[in-house]
Amino acid sequence: MQPINNEYSIVVLGAWNPSIFSPEWIKKFLVNIEEGEEIEIAFPLDDATAPRKISFKEISIFPGRKKMDLIPIVPSKDNLEFCQSILVTLFNILPHTPVSGFGINFGFLESNLSTELTNLFELSDENSLIDNYVPKGTSISRNIVKEGQNYIINLTLSEANGNVSIKINFHFNIASTEECREILETGAVENCFNETLELLETVYGITIEQTN
Repeated sequence: MQPINNEYSIVVLGAWNPSIFSPEWIKKFLVNIEEGEEIEIAFPLDDATAPRKISFKEISIFPGRKKMDLIPIVPSKDNLEFCQSILVTLFNILPHTPVSGFGINFGFLESNLSTELTNLFELSDENSLIDNYVPKGTSISRNIVKEGQNYIINLTLSEANGNVSIKINFHFNIASTEECREILETGAVENCFNETLELLETVYGITIEQTN
């Protein structure tokens, strides 16, 4: 099971001001840019309303008016934890930003399917369906909670062309940047990553080939 590019992310819903995220502002307030390092900005060509992509130190941020996305260029726990630290700094700088929720996301792809994983997608209508249709893919979605935790897990497993993709979203309802910052500072990324490892191994017998 390998991580999927762009599927590791932290997304914060709220009312943001994208205009302040200039390279000068980022260098002054958000992150230490050393000599020789650069901040790259890419503008979407096909959608003028889409946020800019601002990349630095192996991560990209997408400051939109309704949400902020932070995505590591290489999907790993360590890089996602760096996104977490950037977000904590951001909340310290902009504590009055209205926010309503945030999510920590992971995505994986499995090409060598076990019998147990293959059987998961053999649904009860399979024989009736193939009489008239050719199934091209199957998705299974779950919304689950764990006692004592302050998040909802949205889990989606999709099978197509002999591959299975797994996407996991940990959704937190929050009322302030302070509440979000406190959750992040207690190690939310590591906690959610460990929960992901346990969930996939315990329920589906899947081991993630990733150490960080």
